[in-house]
Amino acid sequence: VTFNATLKPSVSFSLIPMDDKIDADAEIQQLIEDKYKDIEGGALKTLGVKFNEPVFETSFDLKIDRIKPLESNLGVLVADAVYNYLNKTLSQNVDLCMVATSAIRHNIENGNTGMQNVSDIFNIMPLGEGKDKVPGFSMGKIYITGSELKTVMELILEYYPSKGGYSILYNGMKINYDNRKGLFRKISKIEVGNEKDGFRAVSFSKGNKTLYCLGASTKLLNLTSQLRKRSFGLVNVKPKHADGSVITDRNWLIDLDKNMPGIQEAKEWLALYDYFSKMPDTNGNAIPDVPQYYKKTSEAK
Repeated sequence: VTFNATLKPSVSFSLIPMDDKIDADAEIQQLIEDKYKDIEGGALKTLGVKFNEPVFETSFDLKIDRIKPLESNLGVLVADAVYNYLNKTLSQNVDLCMVATSAIRHNIENGNTGMQNVSDIFNIMPLGEGKDKVPGFSMGKIYITGSELKTVMELILEYYPSKGGYSILYNGMKINYDNRKGLFRKISKIEVGNEKDGFRAVSFSKGNKTLYCLGASTKLLNLTSQLRKRSFGLVNVKPKHADGSVITDRNWLIDLDKNMPGIQEAKEWLALYDYFSKMPDTNGNAIPDVPQYYKKTSEAK
């Protein structure tokens, strides 16, 4: 900045790309690296992984499309990861899962080597903090009737298209709907299940008390429980336990280890870590590779 005789400033500047070509300040870089051990002994302790250790590699980018989030390969992968984590890894037997695309904050770029570490994974879904003070939204599950599931999905289909690219990802469910119809009349059919085990139709009858298990972040489950208040009493969805009793204290957290005191909270980013770390190693270097299926998924949209 320079000033002329009347003290009028003249400013000149140049934009510098923020990438690895910039030499790090040695003192600041050391402060950052000193925190690695704290992270490895804290949030990463149970995973047994080093901060800069490659967890997986990819030969293509994984991106969330903010304009059409349901048509992006990262969106599909996140929904797959959460469904797989809840059902296969944690054996929670959820019928369907939901993820808010607003929680997806970062893409995966293959870069020069394709190698990705746990920090890259965490950055995809870094928001929130649980009661355990570990970063990341905690996960839980509730049970609702078919009528309540239809109501929830009707509201999602009505509300989220107006939110400028944000939507709800889901897995374990198929929906037939007509967006031209009015509120609570868009959905004509819902099925829950998966391609391997098949799908079964959901009854919308209020007299049918069959319960369906929904897994999601505590943020989404909190919103579900508040629908009556937010709709001024027009909508009444009551989250339940597996036995049909109503959850009154928002006690829907999933406990990773019931043999330990307290609740060992599951996290959305842990679902991603679990999914990435278990992908097949296709090039024989002992590092999991993202299947080409996800590249084809993106190209097909």
